[in-house]
Amino acid sequence: MSPAMMSPPTDDATQPMTAGSESMQDTIRSPKTAGRAVKQAQLDPYLPLHELADYSGLSVRTLRDCLTDSARPLPHYRLGDRGKIVVRVSEFDEWLSAYRRMTPDVNVSAIVDEMRGLPRAQVK
Repeated sequence: MSPAMMSPPTDDATQPMTAGSESMQDTIRSPKTAGRAVKQAQLDPYLPLHELADYSGLSVRTLRDCLTDSARPLPHYRLGDRGKIVVRVSEFDEWLSAYRRMTPDVNVSAIVDEMRGLPRAQVK
């Protein structure tokens, strides 16, 4: 389509808008910019604590305690006069990944051997 066909009519219906006109550029840019902002908000939303609890499987109480954890506080934002707390999903995921364990905290083999009555293997 030509730029004249894509643009809204001007005050003078006989004069098509040209690609260099200011309002033509605003018309073309605005939906792209707005679409990007909406897409970004959908991909990385801010969640209040009750929605974050649903997302994470943690209780609201646990999440509140994590906000003030001295070692690794949960990143959050307080909004408005009442101080509503919201957390960005990507920041929560990054914060949570710091708690990932690659190895179990306990020696499962030793527990199984003990339950079977077998002598315990030495763990180094």
